[in-house]
Amino acid sequence: MKLLTDLFACQTDSRFRGIGRYTLSLTRAMARVRGSSEMIVLADALYPKSLETLRQDFLRLLPPGAFLPYYHVPLKYDSMQPIRSHTEIAATLVRQAYQAVSPDVVFTPSPFEGWRERGVVPTPESRYSTYHQVAILYDLIPYIFREQYLKTNPGYKKWYLEKLNNLPKYDLLLAISEATRQDAINNLGIEPDRVVNISGAASSQFRKLVLTDDEKQAFLNRFGISRPFVLYIAGGDFRKNREGALLAYAQLPHHIIEDHQLVFSYSDDRASFKKTLRSWGFAKNDVVVLSYITDEDLIMLYNLCKLFFFPSLYEGFGLPVLEAMACGAPVIASNNSSLPEVVGRPDALFDASRPQEVTQYLHHALTDTSFTKELAAYGLEHATRFSWENSAKHAWDAIESMQKEKERAKSRGTFSIPANQPRMRIAYVSPFPPQKSGIADYSAELLPHLMNYFDIDLFVQPDVKISDPFLRDNFRVYTWDTLLERRDGYATVVYQVGNSPLHSPMTDLLREMPGVVVLHDFFLNNIPFTEESIFGKKRAFLHEINNSHGLRGVIEYIKYGIGAARFKWPINWRAVKYAQELIVHFEYKNDLTQQFYAFGWKPRPTMVGLFGNNDPQTLTSTHKNIEKVTAVYVEVICRAAQLDE
Repeated sequence: MKLLTDLFACQTDSRFRGIGRYTLSLTRAMARVRGSSEMIVLADALYPKSLETLRQDFLRLLPPGAFLPYYHVPLKYDSMQPIRSHTEIAATLVRQAYQAVSPDVVFTPSPFEGWRERGVVPTPESRYSTYHQVAILYDLIPYIFREQYLKTNPGYKKWYLEKLNNLPKYDLLLAISEATRQDAINNLGIEPDRVVNISGAASSQFRKLVLTDDEKQAFLNRFGISRPFVLYIAGGDFRKNREGALLAYAQLPHHIIEDHQLVFSYSDDRASFKKTLRSWGFAKNDVVVLSYITDEDLIMLYNLCKLFFFPSLYEGFGLPVLEAMACGAPVIASNNSSLPEVVGRPDALFDASRPQEVTQYLHHALTDTSFTKELAAYGLEHATRFSWENSAKHAWDAIESMQKEKERAKSRGTFSIPANQPRMRIAYVSPFPPQKSGIADYSAELLPHLMNYFDIDLFVQPDVKISDPFLRDNFRVYTWDTLLERRDGYATVVYQVGNSPLHSPMTDLLREMPGVVVLHDFFLNNIPFTEESIFGKKRAFLHEINNSHGLRGVIEYIKYGIGAARFKWPINWRAVKYAQELIVHFEYKNDLTQQFYAFGWKPRPTMVGLFGNNDPQTLTSTHKNIEKVTAVYVEVICRAAQLDE
């Protein structure tokens, strides 16, 4: 297997934060344990300094020619928003660079990268790619805390939600914790087997140091630390709970505060912050405020602190906790999100939303020497269970398993058309982009795969111009009202039918030209309801409920009115009756077909187990099982064509 990894996340501002450090550490480890797999690493040439640094880094880890730059036009911005045309051109050029390497899998370590950057993370495009796509998922914090992270910045909100909506398009997501994995499953509806927890680790530089008394004192003097200290390291994010940390510490008994110092990271307005400290009753030297600290300084602080204190409200992984433990620091932390996985000790976890409870844990840790010694010893041992080698092996295993399963599914699902059989021409009737319909997106994603088997003409609603350039360039397009006059040229017709008035002409066409019906909605009651109540077609609803459900439906309609009858009866017989073959997406739709129409419908519908619901965003995710879906369509279309012979 050939894996391509794009290290763009190690070139943006993320290189100074956890995402960049995680990306680089994991990629290094994956290069070391790649086994017989081939690994290619790419980076953006628009960032020459970091490009050269990365090249030197991987020179020793990969064979010659395995580290390559890619080139594209830099993104330009208009009113704080990237100009879409520049973004599309850049993304196309990056994808072409991917394709030039001919990878089996493209690995994107940070799909949310690129806000206000010159570079871009291409949107995963299953229609055009010859490779599978994998990404790392760090957290869904901006989505979970939308009020704090998205509401105040409309531009970022739009950009972030677009990225979020593209996550289901990846064939596999590698979560950095089980908590993040569950967030993807529960918040985004991604199938559990498509999200794998690979965990994380601290860099090997975070370790217990052997220091002389003079070395310790010189370091402490440099920062103005004169008493045993509690260490709190965090950015300015809302979720880091900076104010909650200060409140909990301020509530400690006065003599404990006098005997200790709180070493506190703060990079904003320091003068204003010091006024806040005084208003909370802290004396001048009770809190040591640090602005910028290097990794070397951080390692020393972890080694020398009496207690590391981490009252975060939410973490994707919580790397500072593991780094502190690896340096021998006693650690207490919040009991939310991923932190219980990292800490591993219930008695070291508190509810960060309850300041009094946090204060109690601080008091216990600062007064019970045996407890802090036990925490320190435990942390050193526990941290060894996390390693980049383990995470890299988990990543390789997950990617290779995904790749093998895709190959097996393709082998199982491929329907073979005899070589001596001429290509059939079929008509395909559906909504298409830019129509606001999930079925339009579904068709746009399916057709590039079907065109490998059939010559296909598209039939679109009159006055609609297809906006998808791929569809316009690769298919002949006609309007629905010309289908009947062209009927002799097609082996069969595929109708994509949903419960919307725009599908009304399809049911009329079906009567004249039966074909394959893909029933996205079992209930088609909105079609006759709209025809009668909106467009004034008299007795349209009564006529259709009679055709579909006979006397039972008519009695219901007369007795309780159109509202009650509308939601009880599917009223879809016009579509089902003339279907040569019927494709549905759920088992329960097949059951409903048998329940309502067993007396008149003999063939069992062919099912494509594809979607979780009929939400338009979900309908765009056909890539999840695209080989299986395509094979089902090919087989069903061939059967329908034989019925016409």
